[in-house]
Amino acid sequence: MSDFVMPSLGADMESATVMKWLVKPGDSVKRGDVIAEVETDKGLIEIECFESGVVERLVAEIGRKIPVGGVIAVIGTEVAPAPHVSPLARKVAAELGVDLTKLTGTGPGGIISREDVEHAVKPLARPRISPRARKLAAEKKVDLAKAQGAGPEGAIEGVDIAHVAPEKGSDGMRRAIAAAMAKSNREIPHYYLQTRIDMSRSLAWLE
Repeated sequence: MSDFVMPSLGADMESATVMKWLVKPGDSVKRGDVIAEVETDKGLIEIECFESGVVERLVAEIGRKIPVGGVIAVIGTEVAPAPHVSPLARKVAAELGVDLTKLTGTGPGGIISREDVEHAVKPLARPRISPRARKLAAEKKVDLAKAQGAGPEGAIEGVDIAHVAPEKGSDGMRRAIAAAMAKSNREIPHYYLQTRIDMSRSLAWLE
């Protein structure tokens, strides 16, 4: 069993707010699985699990700000036993990218069938979202589930976010950028270069 802590997602990040859990206690997770969405000064960011195991407990509550290094969940090191899966279901799951450990079998003896895998595809599917749309949604506190994607293959783009929430400015983002620029100017050594160029021929051509 080990503590899963809030990772540092930027040099100037001090804390983040847990906005959404994508797992629940008892779920099996693998290294690299996205398990939560957190909000920083720079927007909404997905965080990944660093090890495989079973979610024992979710420590951080939704909406709670957690400092970098603070415990947000407890992950058991023992992975749950693999479910009984039919060969065809295992093949289809590999093709569709479905995690079999998160499925419940409806076949004889609880075996996971091809139908169980195919039924899980739609609920697991997530809409395509452009980086700009994700950024705008975080700034404007827009629930992406409410946005209707008008881009290619239903992708959610920036204009779709604007339809959900009217433009209200981005003071939080501007403050974060200003703070980062001030910090870099204060803490990072700077030097300046300059040169002289004879522009008389260019100016004569313009005239």
